[in-house]
Amino acid sequence: MLTNPAYVGQVFANRVHRHAAERRRSALLPIGRGTTGAKQTLDAAEWIAVASVPVIVGQARFERAQERLAHNRRMARRNNRVHAYLLRGLVSCGRCRLGCNGLHMRGGYDYYACRSKTRMRFVLPDGRCPARYIPARPLEDLVWRDLCEVLSAPEMVAHAMERARGGHWLPQELQARRAGLRRGRAALGQHLERLTEAYLAGVVPLA
Repeated sequence: MLTNPAYVGQVFANRVHRHAAERRRSALLPIGRGTTGAKQTLDAAEWIAVASVPVIVGQARFERAQERLAHNRRMARRNNRVHAYLLRGLVSCGRCRLGCNGLHMRGGYDYYACRSKTRMRFVLPDGRCPARYIPARPLEDLVWRDLCEVLSAPEMVAHAMERARGGHWLPQELQARRAGLRRGRAALGQHLERLTEAYLAGVVPLA
């Protein structure tokens, strides 16, 4: 409602276009909620005027709303770099599997907190996630030590890449589905081969 020019009396087509999903809600979840996402075109010259409709909001108020939205984006929490978090956007809750946000508390304490605790729209059906806040500095120290250990042994990186290409990092459900599809594909190949042999032997006609 705040960005649609139809509220100031003009309907435009070609304002948004579909594109492949690029972001994920958590490192433990697939990218995007579906296969596509909506993205507004950056250049208003690409919009196509379709029709005029009754005006609901004045042009001046609409422009003030755009200015306020731009200010909100600049001041948004995701653009706040006052407190540094080494694992920003990389930590996920082990219980509900949602991504975690950095949280700075009084006394200089930093945590990674499940989004269900900090954002109302992420409240789960059973209520807020019962997971505790994750102390940021001990977790970052642990990850940093592991990273240094991995980088000091290149063969570990090569082994991990091979496992990733083989699908070993996929969730168990996806691995089971992948194995089932492979079995089905092999069985289908066998059926086609048998039908071909039967046709060549004159057992079944082409129809």
